[in-house]
Amino acid sequence: MPETSPLLNWLAIAVVGVLVGIVAVLLGKAIATSNLFNRGVKLYQEKDYEQAEAILRNCIERQHSNDMARLLLGDALTKQHKLDEAIAVFEELTARSRKNVDAFLSLGKVLMEKGKLDEAIAQFQKAAAIKPNRFPEPYRALGLALKEQDKTEEAIAALTKARDLYQAQGLNQMVEVSEQDLQQVSVQ
Repeated sequence: MPETSPLLNWLAIAVVGVLVGIVAVLLGKAIATSNLFNRGVKLYQEKDYEQAEAILRNCIERQHSNDMARLLLGDALTKQHKLDEAIAVFEELTARSRKNVDAFLSLGKVLMEKGKLDEAIAQFQKAAAIKPNRFPEPYRALGLALKEQDKTEEAIAALTKARDLYQAQGLNQMVEVSEQDLQQVSVQ
């Protein structure tokens, strides 16, 4: 086996040392960001939305790809009645993640809260179209929004789809809620 020079050995050791150092720094940042995110989630769960907002913004600054942090940030803003800021966060999230049902659903709910029913309905329809036979909540939200516009037949169709999907998933409590929604629309 050929012998390597001591200089080449030192160079190899230095390169490996630098690489290990880089990995350690990146791993440290990832762990710190993960801890930050977990703290934001805990504050959100404790309903400390103001503190959760600050932590989640910091988390997003550190990790631009954290869509879950964006979703929670938008919800935290909504809970604080910062609806325009929440809309901006959800719009950014829907632009970044075109298959994120929760992002479209959350955006629609905030738009509905602001009285922008046509825009809300469009978001609920987008959410429902992502996986039309999997997620019942977009159909329920769509049905309730259509009810507000006195579009009874369309509201019944959407609420029926929601009820059927809840039933297929064994979510009996939501089946009952959907039945109540359907009764209210029918009475209208």
